[in-house]
Amino acid sequence: MGSPHRLRDVEIVGLEADLRALPELDGAAPETSTGVDPLRVIEAETVRLEAGTAVAGGCTLVVLIAGMAYLGMPLRRLPLALGWSTSCGAVFVLLVTLIHLHASTRRRASFLVGSILFPLLMLGGSFFPFEIMPSWMAAVGRVTPNGWALEELKAILLGRA
Repeated sequence: MGSPHRLRDVEIVGLEADLRALPELDGAAPETSTGVDPLRVIEAETVRLEAGTAVAGGCTLVVLIAGMAYLGMPLRRLPLALGWSTSCGAVFVLLVTLIHLHASTRRRASFLVGSILFPLLMLGGSFFPFEIMPSWMAAVGRVTPNGWALEELKAILLGRA
């Protein structure tokens, strides 16, 4: 592996890959000095990420169905609840990405996202339900993006939406 201080070295998924490893005009397969194809590493990481997302989604679905059955809620509300949860999750990911785009470095982006999201999650009902919060805190929490999404999900599950 090359020295991390040379300009022609780049880091790809935790590996130092030489820019010379990119495909040549003669069609040679890209390999780093370690013999690892960086594109295959990225592809493998992407597959692992997608598999993890699918497993997490499946677990969420099982828990939601079990919870609805345990509480005696009709399962006909499940598609709307899943659609709402998925849509809100996508919007939240886009908002976090927007925050990341405004930071000049990865470290600043992490700090910025953490300093914004953690208080919003605490106030928004992710850690503590609104019912046990002081009234002023619950009122503030219900107008946060996360609090609003949770209140709407509660309305869907309880048949008020």
